[in-house]
Amino acid sequence: METAPLLEQRYQAQTGMHQLARTAHRGRYTRIQPQTEAICAETRATDHRSTDAMENAGALSDETLPRRSAAGAALNGTTKGVDGCGFGGGDSDSCRKLVRNPFVRRDRTFRVGTLVRLVFGLIVLLPIRLLLSVGCLVFAWILVFLVTLGVSRASLAAHPLPRWRRRIVFGVLRFFSRFLLLVYGFWRVREFGDLGSRQNLSSGTLIVSNHVSFFDILYFIYAFAPAFVAKKEVLRLPFVGTIAAAMQSIFVDRERSRTGGTAELIRMRLTSADANAYPPLVLFPEGTTSNGDALLRFHSGAFLSGVPVRPLALRYGFWDFDPAFVGLTPWRLACILAQPWMSLTVHHLPLYEPSPTEMERPRLYAENIRALIARALQVECVDMGYRDRVQRNLSRIGLHMVEVIPVERATERRDPEVAAEDDALRSALV
Repeated sequence: METAPLLEQRYQAQTGMHQLARTAHRGRYTRIQPQTEAICAETRATDHRSTDAMENAGALSDETLPRRSAAGAALNGTTKGVDGCGFGGGDSDSCRKLVRNPFVRRDRTFRVGTLVRLVFGLIVLLPIRLLLSVGCLVFAWILVFLVTLGVSRASLAAHPLPRWRRRIVFGVLRFFSRFLLLVYGFWRVREFGDLGSRQNLSSGTLIVSNHVSFFDILYFIYAFAPAFVAKKEVLRLPFVGTIAAAMQSIFVDRERSRTGGTAELIRMRLTSADANAYPPLVLFPEGTTSNGDALLRFHSGAFLSGVPVRPLALRYGFWDFDPAFVGLTPWRLACILAQPWMSLTVHHLPLYEPSPTEMERPRLYAENIRALIARALQVECVDMGYRDRVQRNLSRIGLHMVEVIPVERATERRDPEVAAEDDALRSALV
């Protein structure tokens, strides 16, 4: 039976958690109470003893343990406790921390200055920006259509474009992408890290990054002139489908990606004899967008190919409205496009060569890449993904995604004796 002091500690810890939950939606972090930290520390100590027992019993391979320890040592110095990320070391406590939901908006509280900027943006900036965006999209589509005239989509998917066609296509797209970034208030893009990798980036390279907003696409086109791994539905979008096909993007559907189809397409593209004739390939392993406060679960299908990857980390700054594509409504989108200024910071990480163990275990490969990006952004890794985003949207209208057992299956699961009694009772009633 718990003593009174321990009960008081647990009560105060729960109170601190509730306070954090109440303030998270306003975009602020609240420090967890010391009692909460003590209980979490006690729980982590228990977890360490269990992990040590597994290691002594040989449950973890000798080749994996040094890599785990190195990742954990590298991540322990971050300010937001990224040590709980993926396979990162012995201080893993990602399941014991309270973090803000990565699918909530981080818009700032309305003030007088916010209202003044919003009115000015909606009346002056938004119409101009929309007009320029439509004009750029149509003009780029016309040029791309003319350059790729006579080349079928099947040929674009199977063979690289001739050099002269590719230079024109990506030259046009890079110009318009940077122009649109300027139009929407990204006056300067700050880049850190291995900047030489951007200039020396060869064709046939796989780039992985966190996914926050549509502006990610504009930056990557401007910086690398790449192809993308995109949903098959993109091909049906007006203008955008033609441009994406001309960029020689890889289009996949969700069902095929679950069966390893995406990995096979990536492997064929990057290891083919004419791989250097293709543009670099950009992939968002999270599979959806988040607000950037945490890294979602990485899909391991893309890492089945076992090819080296170039990790990038994106972080956005904003004046009033978060540019992240989460919780979007037409009104929120208009507010994002109407604000005068936004910023983008990009961290270029060195090329990552997978170890033999990672090539055999794509989940380990994905988690190690996620840990590197999380360290650069100084954020947490969370066990959430596209399904959690859908569930959050459903909960707003009173729905919840659950497994429904058909009546026939439920009948088969009944205890035989109970089923016999029910059948006898039913026969007697008839």
